[in-house]
Amino acid sequence: MELISYFELVSANVSGNTEVVLHFLAPGTVFTIPIYSKRPVTGLVKNLFSIFQAHNVSTSDFTLIHVADESPHFQHPRLMDFYTLWKKVYRHNWHSNEAYQKLYDSKQLEWYPLGHLRSPFLPLDQLTPSSQRKLNITFRGNSNTNKKRKNNFNEVQQVLGVKITGQVFASAYHSIDPSAGDYLKEMQDSRFCLNIRGRTPECHRFYESLDCGCIPVFIDRFVDFNYKSQFRGWQSKLQEVSWRRGQEFPFIWVQDVQAFANMYNELVNSGAPGLAKLDAMQRETMEWWTAARQHIKHLVETATCSFPNDQ
Repeated sequence: MELISYFELVSANVSGNTEVVLHFLAPGTVFTIPIYSKRPVTGLVKNLFSIFQAHNVSTSDFTLIHVADESPHFQHPRLMDFYTLWKKVYRHNWHSNEAYQKLYDSKQLEWYPLGHLRSPFLPLDQLTPSSQRKLNITFRGNSNTNKKRKNNFNEVQQVLGVKITGQVFASAYHSIDPSAGDYLKEMQDSRFCLNIRGRTPECHRFYESLDCGCIPVFIDRFVDFNYKSQFRGWQSKLQEVSWRRGQEFPFIWVQDVQAFANMYNELVNSGAPGLAKLDAMQRETMEWWTAARQHIKHLVETATCSFPNDQ
């Protein structure tokens, strides 16, 4: 039997959608349920239970992959109780709190990375090397989920003295921005992809930039105080899937914009030696991401393709 992978199943999110992917404990019986609701927790529970009752099956035999950006109520008690009813739950967005940790310790809850736009993952030998890319830095996002994004965007441009390809636009959802079609093309031809948090610290843009071979850039000072706990919790999950356990991440994660400017000048503006270092950083980042994807893929396949007599 060919094993099932999350990366081959989940389609792009659409505005206002909470998508759920359910895996039967039998091969070939995978289905998705899009849930449209202004109250995703209650809408999710109500719709799923009606479907399960109609099929006369129990949630305890299923793995739930919850594709959702529901940060305003991420620790809603009903959602946490709902998760306990499943054999295993995978979810995007990881938060540092007691409820999540308890489910994680009981082996019921796992985290997995998610990009919204199903960006194509290419092996390193099919990616344009960073030194040969035409764009220096890219960032495209809306200001609805983070009012400070435009200021952050402008600060990086000013300190570096380099134009960032892309824009911070006013629409509520990326999917309705008229320039969204250029988003992945820009990443595939850019050396660095700036990561500024959105509705949650763990933004889909990070995973999409990795798929495109664009070196992610995180600037700690751009993280709001209220997001510090969530941000560190997610950072710890990244470290868990790294084959570089106990070491620094291979991409750029710095304290402030000036620290990034210093690194940028060393890599881009110092001639051939700097560009060689740039390509080495891209290779190491992509090797890390390949290993991380395989780790997550194994976890999901183990949960979704197991049978009761295999346990």
